[in-house]
Amino acid sequence: MGSVGAFAPLGASVFGCDVSYAQLCALPALAGTGARDAAMASVEVLAGPERRRRWSIEQKQAIVTAAFKPGAVVREVARRTDVTSSLIYRWRRP
Repeated sequence: MGSVGAFAPLGASVFGCDVSYAQLCALPALAGTGARDAAMASVEVLAGPERRRRWSIEQKQAIVTAAFKPGAVVREVARRTDVTSSLIYRWRRP
């Protein structure tokens, strides 16, 4: 038996079969049938900003002020202003 896998020379015996490089390239990809494969087959597209946004100092201050008012919840302010909570906490630092 010849070499196996990616190191098989052209025209070598792969898994006991004599095949050429062209025949190997023409083989369809092996499809999985397990539950894990089915779960990975779906794709979820998240809508959101497509570019990196620039925030002015005034915008940052207004968002941070709103987020840390008494009774305010940072997560809700972040959702309302379309930023992440961690960014608000980062902006709070001097």
